[in-house]
Amino acid sequence: MSSHPLDESASAAPDEAVEGGREAGTTASGASDSDGSLEEQLARLLAVLVDPSAASGLSLARVSKRSGLPMSTLRRLLTVLADADLATWTLEESGRGSACLTPAGRAAIGNVPGHDTSSPI
Repeated sequence: MSSHPLDESASAAPDEAVEGGREAGTTASGASDSDGSLEEQLARLLAVLVDPSAASGLSLARVSKRSGLPMSTLRRLLTVLADADLATWTLEESGRGSACLTPAGRAAIGNVPGHDTSSPI
């Protein structure tokens, strides 16, 4: 008796384990566990964007490198910040883009208790 091809694909190999509907080693946001928590990721991104040299915008590649965030995570976080009107970012068809905090974003970071406005986060 032969088995149906779908029956064979139904069982995942141990190295393809799935935890809670997602691949093992990833968080609910899709980021790798090694990228840190959402709060850590956001803090790293904001530390780059609050820097005075970023006031007029930085390339997404530079923000990714300085923050240590993968481009997919960076774009996801920037979308959240843009939806909250705290940052703006652009992405051209060529794949190049830039990001910066809005005045509201800079003000919000300056209003964080214990945050020294003269230094990055």
